[in-house]
Amino acid sequence: MGRPVVPEDISKYKMISNPSLSPDGKKIAVSVHQANLEDDAYTSDVWIASSDGSTFTRFTYGGRDYDPVWSTDEKQILFLSRRSLAKDEKGNELYVVSAGGGEARRILRRKEGIERPQWAGDSNSIYFVSPVFEEEKDDIHVVRRIGLWYNGKGFTYNSRTHVFVVNLQTGEARQLTAGNFDVTEVRPSRDGKRVAYLAALDDTKPYIIDLYVRELETGDELKLTSSDMSVTTLAWSPDDGEIALTGNRLAHGFASHDHVWVVRTGGGSRPVQVERADRNKANTLNSDVRTKPHGPSHILEVRGAWRAST
Repeated sequence: MGRPVVPEDISKYKMISNPSLSPDGKKIAVSVHQANLEDDAYTSDVWIASSDGSTFTRFTYGGRDYDPVWSTDEKQILFLSRRSLAKDEKGNELYVVSAGGGEARRILRRKEGIERPQWAGDSNSIYFVSPVFEEEKDDIHVVRRIGLWYNGKGFTYNSRTHVFVVNLQTGEARQLTAGNFDVTEVRPSRDGKRVAYLAALDDTKPYIIDLYVRELETGDELKLTSSDMSVTTLAWSPDDGEIALTGNRLAHGFASHDHVWVVRTGGGSRPVQVERADRNKANTLNSDVRTKPHGPSHILEVRGAWRAST
């Protein structure tokens, strides 16, 4: 007869998150997290599995590496890390390493934090999301907006989250979006001419997320949703003519299931729901097994049909 489960058993579990499929579909890079009871923290590293399940190999050994993404040319893998930061230091780092292994190269460190990194189509730059803080000049804090605190982040009333892009050769990062809204996801088009992002515009309704497409050369933008959806993630079609979304129209409030939608990137049409299975496409795990509290679902196009995974 077995023994009862005890809290310390959590350290025996290895939890997997943020899968990234290689462009040729043969390999999957994932984050593997495990509780460390002695340090009262989690360790995390990047592992690579073959798509047929025959191999599963540890790829990094930093102990605090996560969120891997394959480059579009399959030659490199980016990942986020805190491997060179002290426990109480703020922020994280962006690294790039050859897909064949070797020494990882640090591209960027930001005390504000780096989230949702994505390769540009030419694999020469990386887009990401990061907070932008308002400078406070005295000890008196004036709060003018709702949403002043967020678990795991602290006070957020004086910051907005926006899109950045960093050049791999120079390590210079520049901000692409600005304004009184918060970006939750970013995806560059395959041809490198546009970038799509999801943003919450209303602080009193942070669950309403809209989709925008920005022309990188001109800065012109198209809003492709009508402020009536809660969108969680997105993916460009191979020809950049459509974007697939996971999300819902809040028909049943917060109990609404996420579904897969498709919208034309040129504007002039509303998102069309392309499946109606009575199953949620959102990340609905909780507590310790949910190693990425706000980790997105993933959308893939397989032989002309859109598939979503959580």
